[in-house]
Amino acid sequence: MVGTKGKKVLIVDDEPVLRTVAMTYFQQSGYEAKGAPDAAAGLELAESWRPDVILLDIIMPGINGLELLHTLKTDPLTKNIPVFIFSNLDSEDEIAQALDMGAAGYLTKANYSLEDVQKKVEEVLQKKDMG
Repeated sequence: MVGTKGKKVLIVDDEPVLRTVAMTYFQQSGYEAKGAPDAAAGLELAESWRPDVILLDIIMPGINGLELLHTLKTDPLTKNIPVFIFSNLDSEDEIAQALDMGAAGYLTKANYSLEDVQKKVEEVLQKKDMG
């Protein structure tokens, strides 16, 4: 199990309840967690706060999650931050596109509990710490 103390998780999701529940869950699990309600705020936090991992919704007003993923992966400040897509969309096209763009994983909200999401985050952080 990777040490979670001091690890930072950014949740970018326009659903305030889900964002708050996810932030609270990660904080209670020993992480620092912040949330952003849209892509612009998410990008700003990613660049200034430098999280260890990002959970990113796709369907958001304005810039969608896939567009933000592209920006994150081409920005020298954020390109090495693992990004998990955490979305209600589960079409093979979106999943393939996100993974091709560099997402660390694609988690469909209906199929994953926050405990499952935390396990995926820890797997990626462990690899990142080792490599």
